[in-house]
Amino acid sequence: MFKPGVVAVVDDGVGPRDGGVPSGDVGVPVVERDAVGARKPCRNVGPLGWDLGPLGAAFRRCGHDDRLPRPRRSLQVVRKRWAMGIFERFFGKGDSKEKGVAASESTKDSVALQLLFSDRLRLDPNAVTRSLRAYHPSMASATCEIDAATSAQGTPLGLLGWGAHVIRFVGFDNPMPSEVVEKCVQPAHFGQDLKAQARAHKSHLLLYYAGRDADPLNQYVALAATAGALSVHGAIVVMNESGHTSFPCSALAKSEGDMLELLESLPIPILYSGFVKFDVQGVQGTWMRTFGNHLLGLPDFALLAQGHHEGQATFDMFCNLLSYLRSSGATLAPGHTTQVGEDAFLKIRSPKDGEYFLESPGTLLVLERISKREINQGRA
Repeated sequence: MFKPGVVAVVDDGVGPRDGGVPSGDVGVPVVERDAVGARKPCRNVGPLGWDLGPLGAAFRRCGHDDRLPRPRRSLQVVRKRWAMGIFERFFGKGDSKEKGVAASESTKDSVALQLLFSDRLRLDPNAVTRSLRAYHPSMASATCEIDAATSAQGTPLGLLGWGAHVIRFVGFDNPMPSEVVEKCVQPAHFGQDLKAQARAHKSHLLLYYAGRDADPLNQYVALAATAGALSVHGAIVVMNESGHTSFPCSALAKSEGDMLELLESLPIPILYSGFVKFDVQGVQGTWMRTFGNHLLGLPDFALLAQGHHEGQATFDMFCNLLSYLRSSGATLAPGHTTQVGEDAFLKIRSPKDGEYFLESPGTLLVLERISKREINQGRA
């Protein structure tokens, strides 16, 4: 969250890609008390006793606790009835002999994307399966399952997958919280007309990776491919809440060429993390930084530029550094210096105590321009 004094996120049209770019009872809050009767932090569990992790938080945030289906029979009956269905596989509890897509039980550090729809959700699992299979040859065996009961009440819950990839999804027939949407749509570099449509969206779908590929970038690629396939089912914008960014679903839709190769080659801050420009009161220049790289095992970067006109150059520099770190396995740390162009040099430091606007859940490195003679002259 940006604190007072920050004019958060200025979309001035200067920056990367200017002008646009080509379910049952899933959980209710449980109040627990410790030995002396004090309330413990609320957690989310389903009727089978499974911790919902980020999914439970999503239901609470979107105001759907009162719309979740409650089991009308005893818990024992519910356990038995659902043990063989989609819910057990959704929460990673499925039997290895059971047919159908099954999610991994662990939800820790699972990457996620969010889809905005222009109308109410009308997802037919057979139609979605066909769209997934048509998207890329490697997805020819893709399948999609949606629980009919949750879909009927406007909170469709389901699984889709192909090969090593499994994605669980939960939909809501209402808009995402406006502050979340604004955080991702305002700094994005696509047209104002589409931004207006995104802000006026009618429903949304949350995608969580739950497959067996351990590389978080490959996980994001699988989610982006799903977003592209769902563009023909009403999805208009795909958001990365952790990255404070968004991207048109139409730009991910199936087209000529190898779609997965295209998604794998996307600059990381386009969708798999984010790039934001903002002004800070009392500071001359424009801060530019990334969000969400910690989920990729990479640092976030920040730089105080002369103005918004340096947006594209800064974006390209961040992309090149991220690509280098990912491909080489090298690391950068405060005190390091580096050359990023024929006559462009940087020193690296940690954020200062007063730079609250550079807070990050992972490592953030501040880049400062220096002259060639300052290279390797000690720690910053």
